[in-house]
Amino acid sequence: MKKIIIQIDSREKKPFAFKGNYTEVKNLKTGDYSIKGAATNGICIERKSLDDFFNTLTKSNNAKRFEKEMSRMKPFFFKCVVVEALPERILSGHYKCKASGQNVLNYFLKLCVTFQVSPIFCNGRKEAEKMTLELLNAYHVSF
Repeated sequence: MKKIIIQIDSREKKPFAFKGNYTEVKNLKTGDYSIKGAATNGICIERKSLDDFFNTLTKSNNAKRFEKEMSRMKPFFFKCVVVEALPERILSGHYKCKASGQNVLNYFLKLCVTFQVSPIFCNGRKEAEKMTLELLNAYHVSF
């Protein structure tokens, strides 16, 4: 089977390494990760660290921008947000944020339902990278 070429958005601040895989940095219109040939309507993966998750969902301008991003995901066959934290960690809140973890999680899940985007919660960055690679590979072998 032909290896996939993972596309990484050029604006991704701390991209996953995907060691042992082919990668290319590209200006993706939507999301942080995709695969070559599927970046316009195939698979779209947005990544959120815990800090970014809270920052994105609790600041008005960031939240509006994130809603637009999720709306742009609509044409994709598979779209998800990979969060580098489990719900329990989100529920405990964030030291930089006054909003309750419960409210932030509820808002995120509402957006996921509204825009039909799958939420994927992982136990840290390493697990999130592995899950992202597994999702990209699963899409590749399915299509």
